[in-house]
Amino acid sequence: MFVGYEPQHIGDKDIIAVTIQKGTDRPYYLGSKGLKPSGVYVRNGTSSDPATDTAIRRMIKETDGDSFESMRSLEQNLSFEAAKKQFEKQNIPFDAAKMQTLGMMVSFLQRKSTKLLQPDFWRN
Repeated sequence: MFVGYEPQHIGDKDIIAVTIQKGTDRPYYLGSKGLKPSGVYVRNGTSSDPATDTAIRRMIKETDGDSFESMRSLEQNLSFEAAKKQFEKQNIPFDAAKMQTLGMMVSFLQRKSTKLLQPDFWRN
């Protein structure tokens, strides 16, 4: 449901609070203006303001179906050891089960790395 409403009592007034969810095919734009700030508006309180180019790109990215897991990393100097250290800094366990959950195991198997199979790698 994209629209919801709920009666509320605020102060001495009875009101109806209306909630409108974001659409799934954003950004919506004026056909005559196209996907540019003069044709795309964002709600800002009680007014509608022209969207910035950055906001338009963000809306497209949010709704295009891509997820960060499938995106190419700009940082290419990656290693499982570095990932393990980052997880440890946050006190998050980093083991084979976690790697599989995060979709990292496929990469590991494709590389046929044996270092992660060594018991010392998983010990703190």
